[in-house]
Amino acid sequence: MKSFSNFFGIAAAAVLGYYAEPNLRFQLTGFAPSSREIAEGKTTLIRPADGGPAIALSSLSAEQLPETVLLKSPVKCSDPVTGASTVLAAGSQAKLVRTEGANLVVRPNEGPFLGQIPLAETDLLLQLGQKTSLTAAMPRALPPVPEPEKIPEPEPVPTPLPTPEPVAEASPVPAPVVDVGPVDVVKTMQASIQASEVKEFKFEDVLEWKAEADETIDGTSYQIGTASYKAETFLGVKTLQAKALIKGGKVVRWLGKKSGLEIK
Repeated sequence: MKSFSNFFGIAAAAVLGYYAEPNLRFQLTGFAPSSREIAEGKTTLIRPADGGPAIALSSLSAEQLPETVLLKSPVKCSDPVTGASTVLAAGSQAKLVRTEGANLVVRPNEGPFLGQIPLAETDLLLQLGQKTSLTAAMPRALPPVPEPEKIPEPEPVPTPLPTPEPVAEASPVPAPVVDVGPVDVVKTMQASIQASEVKEFKFEDVLEWKAEADETIDGTSYQIGTASYKAETFLGVKTLQAKALIKGGKVVRWLGKKSGLEIK
């Protein structure tokens, strides 16, 4: 009777452990837990979709885990330093930091926030199921393929610039004669003679300076002045008269009063 009681106790403990501790079930029987048990957080054992043996989630290396997971429910993430928090909405991508049992520690793509969510509330199992084998060794990285040597492109031949046509020098434009109004005719004539603007006679040869009435010559109005001067001629010393055409405060031309010819 005592032996039967001991046997019954052992059997009851085995049945209880079979249902209450799926990890122990896998060790005893080799059968992986169901997806419901995974969702309830009772185990971290998963079986690949290719029918390979079940393995513990914690045994997967960082290279075998995806970088991000899709959230099926919202998760609250907090900053462990400042206590600030944010909520990642369902349907968003979160950065996978690490696994803790049947839970995943995730965070937004940027920032110090961390949050925890059951792995069944993410697409982690779906991503792992898409792998060919979780227990197979990681393939050896192929050596990098050297890039083909770049052939330098020939430098473009610069197009010669057209030779600029020589620019003709502009002829100096004489300054316009500005009418400054009535001036002292006598002083203007004297200044012209003192400046040696004529060679016909000199200042000391002038006997008389006289202002005359204005005249219009070739459509231009001039102030007129006359200077009587003595000059040596083939008939001896004679008194001649020169007429000054004054415009803009200066003598423009000297003419013989009687001949009308220009005096140089």
